[in-house]
Amino acid sequence: MKKHWGLILGIVLPVVIAGPSYAATETVLNFTFTVKTVFTLSISSSEMDFGAVTPDSKTTLSRPLTITPVSNTGRPWILQITGPTDFINTRDSTLTFDIGSLRWTGTSSSSRVPGTFITDRQSVSKQASLIYSSPVQGSSSASNINTDTNGTAINLVFDVTVPNKTIAGPYETVILFTFTEG
Repeated sequence: MKKHWGLILGIVLPVVIAGPSYAATETVLNFTFTVKTVFTLSISSSEMDFGAVTPDSKTTLSRPLTITPVSNTGRPWILQITGPTDFINTRDSTLTFDIGSLRWTGTSSSSRVPGTFITDRQSVSKQASLIYSSPVQGSSSASNINTDTNGTAINLVFDVTVPNKTIAGPYETVILFTFTEG
């Protein structure tokens, strides 16, 4: 009888250990998305007022203008400034003086801004002038600044020196900031 149990266990035990056989299948689910392009330019103020100024004397604004370009494209970009028109007297448009009397100086709260950042005092011109150029693709700092959705805060301090023989009155002009990627 011991032989029978051994023979029965030899046949039944492998079936119990292996268990029943089930069919299995797998399905793959792909997830896709597109990251939206972020390409914006914001400024901290839409108007800068020097108040009353004395001719032939440099007057500096009390606070800087913060310009924040934002791009997540990974491509290098530049920020430029242009003064398309001279200063014009708002009471008599025949009275003007040169836009070059308005000057700017680039400053930054960061100790090191990657790329080319113009920090020397510059006159606003009717021709576009470089304020900032981000690093080119492939440089160690390019991936951070060319994809930062918080932007790169660039501060400009403005001053004006009204020419000595300028007739009294209110004057105004506009400046244009151009944010371009390439």
